[in-house]
Amino acid sequence: SIYIVNDLLDLEADRLHATKCNRPFASGAVPISAGMAVSVGLAATALATGIWLGWAFFGVIVLYMVLSLSYSLRLKRLRWIDIATLAGLYTLRVIAGAAAMQGEVSTYWLVFIYPVFLTLGCVKRMTELSLADHDDPLPGRGYGRADMGDLLNVANLGMFGAMMNFFLYSFSEQAVRLYPTRWLLWVALIPVALWLRRMIKQGYLGRMDYDPVVYAMKDKRGIGLMLIVLAIMFAAAGLLQDWYALWR
Repeated sequence: SIYIVNDLLDLEADRLHATKCNRPFASGAVPISAGMAVSVGLAATALATGIWLGWAFFGVIVLYMVLSLSYSLRLKRLRWIDIATLAGLYTLRVIAGAAAMQGEVSTYWLVFIYPVFLTLGCVKRMTELSLADHDDPLPGRGYGRADMGDLLNVANLGMFGAMMNFFLYSFSEQAVRLYPTRWLLWVALIPVALWLRRMIKQGYLGRMDYDPVVYAMKDKRGIGLMLIVLAIMFAAAGLLQDWYALWR
């Protein structure tokens, strides 16, 4: 529902975009009235599902919708605020997933993933600027080619913040309780940093799709690095040793 609303509100900018002009509404392939009807239906379904799954999930859904609409109507045109909002929206998705399963999200986890999403937000804007065929500011956005250096710096700052938060987490009581082989958490920092650095580099050079999350799901090297991270985390938690003992 939110994606449809965003496309409808961003029609003029999408029609000027190199690839977004091919989207259903921007190209005229799908009537705007149909998009509005589907959006309302999906929003109603999401809210009803939220109530059914619990008030916590419903609250997160409402907050996500309000923030998304604010982003579509105004915030995406404001430099830096748009990236901070994008990171917040991605973080809310994680919180919504936990609320849907009636679980809790660790504060340490949220403090780690927000700067990760902040970095990916910068990567998204750098990609758009790198793939633009002109030096004018991006349509409907507050960035031009001159901002590439600043975006790169903020992306690197987000990466450093995520790494530092993860490192500090390794000394927490929760980490001591959950990870018997705690020093492996420090080893896991290496592939995480390599993955983030790869995303930043690919975005800066314009070698990825406009959406870094979509690119990350298709990038074989990046997926390989994340699998290494998971293996190290499982080993740190003692799970690999337990599985090995079961199969002996």
